[in-house]
Amino acid sequence: MSHPTAQQPQYDRPGGCLLRLFWMGFGNMALVLIAILIIQRRAFSALDAAYWVVVAALLAARYVDIARFAGRTTDGEPAMMWHFRRYALRLLLIAAALWAGVHGFARLV
Repeated sequence: MSHPTAQQPQYDRPGGCLLRLFWMGFGNMALVLIAILIIQRRAFSALDAAYWVVVAALLAARYVDIARFAGRTTDGEPAMMWHFRRYALRLLLIAAALWAGVHGFARLV
């Protein structure tokens, strides 16, 4: 028997869960895999476009997660738009550094 003051669990919609899985894990794994393929190719190619498409998809997924699906932080707290801006800045800086580093490394190998 539940008490009226007891907080009922809230369950996420499947779309929100999928978005979170993408921006927290699978999208980042895709970036690393594409980076490895870029090193192997050793030249600019369609892989570079794919890399930046994944970055854009990560940004879009995080934005939609917060704006439409009551997104959460990695700690489970409700996410706000400032979380998105911080995520976007960090993602763009890290993605650009990784991309430049990968091309620099590919030229040295």
